[in-house]
Amino acid sequence: NTSYSFGGQLISTIRTGDNDQGYRLGHENKLNFWAAKSWANSWSISAQLEAKNKQSIKASDPRLLMMVKMTPTANADFSGGNYLTANVGLNYISNANNWTNGHRLAIEFNQPLTQDLDGLQMKTDNSFTVGWQKAF
Repeated sequence: NTSYSFGGQLISTIRTGDNDQGYRLGHENKLNFWAAKSWANSWSISAQLEAKNKQSIKASDPRLLMMVKMTPTANADFSGGNYLTANVGLNYISNANNWTNGHRLAIEFNQPLTQDLDGLQMKTDNSFTVGWQKAF
């Protein structure tokens, strides 16, 4: 009994106002595609490709402006970028009894493929994500 699933989604975070200090985080747009294949009664593997555009912070703390030349990481213009990440995962869905029915345990390995960052900033490294979900 082998079944496949796949999908995609576009997620946009549009920041509509400034905080009480007069700045705001940049807008973010994500596009991801994923596919999964079940290979046993409760187990599946998954793969995802995610593209993300993160815009820079708008405005900045005026106290930092004098430090921007000496400390480029204080420059708000250096906070955005474009990212492409590949993820592979292992999922377990329990249907054993009423107490565990609908529980899902997942572990995912995330590998950055490209990172085109605005200015001087640290890149993202490989990471693992572990999650537990319960459907009602």
